[in-house]
Amino acid sequence: MRLFLVPALSALCVQLLGGTAASAAEVKPSYVVVASEQTYANPEWRTVMDTLRRKHDASLILYRGDVTEAREALSEFMPRYTCFVTPADRAGRDFLVAVQRMTRKLDADPYTDTQWAILTGYTPEDALRIAEYSEPLRVKKIFSGTVSIGLDHFKEGYQFSEAKAGDCKRKLADGTMVEQLCPVDSTELITAAFQDGVDAIYTSGHGTEQGWQIGYSYPDGAIRGAAGEVYGLDSKGRRIDFKTANPKIYLPAGNCLIGHIPQRDCYATAMMHSAGVNQMFGYTVVTFYGYMGWGICSYFEQMGGEHTLSDSFYANQQALLYEIGKKSPALQTVEFKQYDYDPIRKLAEQYAPQQMDDATGMLWDRDAVAFYGDPAWEAVVDMDAKEWVGSITRIADSNRYELNITFNLSGKFPDRPLFFFLPQRLENIELIDGEKYAPVLTDNFVMVPLSGSFKSGESVQIIFSGTPVADKATSQRDAPNVVGTAME
Repeated sequence: MRLFLVPALSALCVQLLGGTAASAAEVKPSYVVVASEQTYANPEWRTVMDTLRRKHDASLILYRGDVTEAREALSEFMPRYTCFVTPADRAGRDFLVAVQRMTRKLDADPYTDTQWAILTGYTPEDALRIAEYSEPLRVKKIFSGTVSIGLDHFKEGYQFSEAKAGDCKRKLADGTMVEQLCPVDSTELITAAFQDGVDAIYTSGHGTEQGWQIGYSYPDGAIRGAAGEVYGLDSKGRRIDFKTANPKIYLPAGNCLIGHIPQRDCYATAMMHSAGVNQMFGYTVVTFYGYMGWGICSYFEQMGGEHTLSDSFYANQQALLYEIGKKSPALQTVEFKQYDYDPIRKLAEQYAPQQMDDATGMLWDRDAVAFYGDPAWEAVVDMDAKEWVGSITRIADSNRYELNITFNLSGKFPDRPLFFFLPQRLENIELIDGEKYAPVLTDNFVMVPLSGSFKSGESVQIIFSGTPVADKATSQRDAPNVVGTAME
């Protein structure tokens, strides 16, 4: 089944019919920085926050005890973007899960209410580098350490197989594909590829908080991280040190635990410190179902190059929440107290064993995948052809909106809903036309879960109404909003 990316509204033209065309990019999105008072008291971390605030004209919420104390203040802002700034030694799984659950509880619907990320680093300077960086990243050259992510959608790059020893490919800048037989131990070649100006790194297979094991079904080397440094460790124990500073993203889609930051010294922070990673996601638990990891890649790299990586993380998570509600509504309010295999096994027994690979698998993924960086930073795939186009238009002098999607090629609809951000939040939303497409209408986005096939030239139209809600403006000039109870 072929997947298609749904363009974010920042890349769409939102027209006022009968009036002047206006781009959603012209409206500065609201942005809130959230951090602890303890972190704010550190001058180096305060500089990170101040930088973000200047960059995005952002307001600041400081919590005294637990991050969940920020919920009420966040719900008053309902910002488009929220960045949680924290040192790495406080960015572990418990912090992530608290952020995941809190950001779904800013209003009454089951979906995530703000596009968020956690900004951290091996040092405050790493977080500051990420906060300062503004230039959008057009992903042209990639490294893929998995057969699940090919090179077709990219201008050039490297692909190594985690399943078959010696299987590797290279796509040259002129589009030529070169298949090669590589050494069984590919560690040295991979460290060289990492340093060859790649914009994105994809990995899968075995992983831990300390690194990525290159071979999944055969013995190979590894890429490790320690003391802020990344390095190769081949199958004979030889260490291959390297650094790569160009800004890039990291997508460990099929790796266990690589997104977990249990302490300052781990693989994720080393990738930020020594490999130029500005944005990444990753599992903080063992992964067995994979809806989040592979779905983010689907939205990002197989669907037209319109979604940023941050958009893709957000869109895929809303698709996951939609699927959980559709398949097993009773699971929507379930929250694990710990992440080992026992709770998911008990849920499968309770809700029917056949759901192990379905709603319960999605529940396992729901709160356990982290996203790091600046959530408003734009990293997109540099693609020439668009397989479809879509736009939302507001009819002049009314609160009616039209969502129009036109397909340029023939094929199958994706297994993820098409996803569109609204130009601004709406309330009192009502579907007027397009019920057959079963659209999911929320206060800040629309999802369209289509199925079957389509033909070139076909189109989808959905008409709905809603009352615009005035955003609470954010501003770098606002005094910090301090909430919660001080920890003893």
